[in-house]
Amino acid sequence: MALRHNLKMIGFGKAVAGMAGAAVRILADHVVAGHAHILVPEGMLDAVTSTRPATLPPADSPIVFHECAANNMPDAAAVAATKRVLETADSCVAVRGRA
Repeated sequence: MALRHNLKMIGFGKAVAGMAGAAVRILADHVVAGHAHILVPEGMLDAVTSTRPATLPPADSPIVFHECAANNMPDAAAVAATKRVLETADSCVAVRGRA
């Protein structure tokens, strides 16, 4: 599949914020706005911002971060974010983190 401003991204996990930052710096022109959803544990963005801010995507990035699942437990925010991911997941490239 050729990149023609048609890239959708989803990601989830503790490490994915930095991976999403790297991906968007390389592929930003191709990411479809509104179709780049990154799910991270509650509080993770603050942690990354205070320790490794340069790894996050730039402020004007098309990526939407969803902080959810406090204490790794499903919550309403996780359900809502998952619904957004499912809407996007018809064809996408996934950025995936591992614990």
